[in-house]
Amino acid sequence: MNKVFYVLLIILSTSICLNTQAKKKKNVTQTENNTGTRQEVVMNYRYWDKQAESHRGYKGFPENSFLAIEEAIMQGFQIIECDVAFSKDSVPVLSHDPKVDRCSTAKGLVSNYTVEDLSVMDFGIKTDKKFAGTGITTLKEALLLCRRNNVIIELDCANKERFPNSNYHIVYNLVKKYGMLGSTIFCDTAENLKTLLDIDPNVIVSIHCIGLNDVEKGMEVARRARFADFSFRQNLITQKIINYVHEQGFYVKIWTVDNLIDFKRFTNMGVDHITTNQLGPKFDFRIFIAKPED
Repeated sequence: MNKVFYVLLIILSTSICLNTQAKKKKNVTQTENNTGTRQEVVMNYRYWDKQAESHRGYKGFPENSFLAIEEAIMQGFQIIECDVAFSKDSVPVLSHDPKVDRCSTAKGLVSNYTVEDLSVMDFGIKTDKKFAGTGITTLKEALLLCRRNNVIIELDCANKERFPNSNYHIVYNLVKKYGMLGSTIFCDTAENLKTLLDIDPNVIVSIHCIGLNDVEKGMEVARRARFADFSFRQNLITQKIINYVHEQGFYVKIWTVDNLIDFKRFTNMGVDHITTNQLGPKFDFRIFIAKPED
């Protein structure tokens, strides 16, 4: 009797094991078949938003420079925000301003200079004498640096004076060439992002908004994209906007939050992600979520 019992037990255990493996295989197959769905990308992005995003590299270094990005990575940031402009010869470089005046010793529009001209300008000395001689950083250099360190890069393309819509294919092709499509966020207005989504609807986008009207306009674009969030300047965000975006199934990002008081306030309002100049990279939003009153 005991032998029969053990034989039946082995058969039953084997059957359960095979059934479990079959279910796992089925789940894997379903995941593979659904690659690129909103749910899967949101799950990936949900990990990213546990980190504060570094604004233009690391504070104290020449903004948007290779040195600033490198330092932000060394400090532990997992997402680096930077701004893209175009040289006269249509090479994408990193610059927040359409002009070189504020950050370099030269004057004039970035687009009036070739990338070779820009490379010999001093983009460091105005930050600190120790950075004298720092040249402009190309998008290629930034992408390769982020790829080597397995971090995400966000490209601010929202200023059409430095980033004409007609050049989206140049940036897209460069990001694709260096294998960074899955680790690059394109930030722009909803209207401008339509150009990018016409090239590839699977890119990750951040919709630059001013108020609720921009959010409503952006919903069409958000639903077209593989993944989208909505990005606001911190003084323009309201609880009504946050609630509306969340109701539609998307995340809210704000910039630029530089102190813990604001960080806690916005987190308790439900903001999902921040960009910062001051705060470190390891702030976990969960520690600031308001607890329900007893």
